[in-house]
Amino acid sequence: MAEVSGSLNTSVLYYGNETFTLAELPINNHLTEINEMSSGIELQHHLDLWKKHSPEGAWPTLLVGSKKVQRLASRVGEELVDGMHMVAFIAKGTPITYYGDELGITDTSAKFPTDKVSSETVMLWSNETYGGFTNGSSLLHVHPDYQTHNVEVQENDKQSHMKIYRRLLALRGQPALNFGLQAYPLVTDEIFSMIRVRKGSPGYLVVVNMGGNSTVIDFTGKSSYLPEVARVEIRSKNLITGILAEGDHPKISLNNVPLESKQAVVFSFVPIFED
Repeated sequence: MAEVSGSLNTSVLYYGNETFTLAELPINNHLTEINEMSSGIELQHHLDLWKKHSPEGAWPTLLVGSKKVQRLASRVGEELVDGMHMVAFIAKGTPITYYGDELGITDTSAKFPTDKVSSETVMLWSNETYGGFTNGSSLLHVHPDYQTHNVEVQENDKQSHMKIYRRLLALRGQPALNFGLQAYPLVTDEIFSMIRVRKGSPGYLVVVNMGGNSTVIDFTGKSSYLPEVARVEIRSKNLITGILAEGDHPKISLNNVPLESKQAVVFSFVPIFED
């Protein structure tokens, strides 16, 4: 893995060529340009941009968090943290996240004696002193939300950011996510959707409402791979009511997918392949 400074065209050169490989995984940081005002169209653009400029067969990376940029929750808002992780984990490539983003913590204005940037804090394990990170002292500050945004609290919350992150991680071994086709059934300013499909394996559909309004999405005719009904696999923390939240894994008609602002969902389905 190589952290590269410079333009997109410079970064992809680090893949090397057919006779000499420089790096297996140059880091693609373009998803860090997505913020709370970004559209579904912009998100698709940033996902496709790296692939467009990379050598044939190059494996993408998807960096969504780093100490060099604002924390994910500060860039896109905490409500959209799960949606962005869903996109990064379902898309083709290797997702790269920053510690603490799985808890949904934001940047702080606090500075410690070492003048560390505001995204850096001790890892928040519990609501104890120094977030359970140490019994002594630390050169990094403790995030002010350490009592609510810590591992211990989120371990006991079925729909915490951390639990959702773990469920996404567990899906990474699915054949469709490792080897499957990637396509975008419906992308607008407000809605982003993406499917991953591979014959003989479950398919996955991620849908994110990036806009400020509630909507009902109809996927009829949007992709030949999509059936009429799909199963809710993972839903965002802020999706707590409605038909998408009824039971653990409700089956939903894909002609009626209701999402409030910043809500997101991952469906699993049996893809349709025409012989």
